[in-house]
Amino acid sequence: MTPRTRVAAPEVFRWSHAQITAHALGYRATFPTPPSGNRSVRRGATHQYGSPAWDAYLQGAHLTARVWRPVCVEPPATVDVWVRWYRGRAAGDLDNRLKTGLDALQGILYRRDSQITRIEAVRLDGDAVPRIEVIVLPGVAA
Repeated sequence: MTPRTRVAAPEVFRWSHAQITAHALGYRATFPTPPSGNRSVRRGATHQYGSPAWDAYLQGAHLTARVWRPVCVEPPATVDVWVRWYRGRAAGDLDNRLKTGLDALQGILYRRDSQITRIEAVRLDGDAVPRIEVIVLPGVAA
């Protein structure tokens, strides 16, 4: 019997590494990989509520915003969004991570998700440091 070789787990991108920086005419947010949309909301008998993982993710996003202090795009201005999800292991769908990642930026880089008029997203597999990078560029007033 041959011994199994262990594959090193990807490095964890922690909230202490998160940042929101100026990028061209907008902002670039680099955050840890968001929880899957399938697990972010739980349904109770009478209402929906965030899971503990989702609540912790939102708290991390808002604490990062307090440190970096980006300017939030106010309505009626629109925003264009580019997303790169660096996936560390072959698990999770882009659309599930995209929804929760963009929801976390609501109120930080743009006031409401209804302001988003364009989204371009790509999943990049096998990166050593799993994370999500979101570039938000303000558009024109609607």
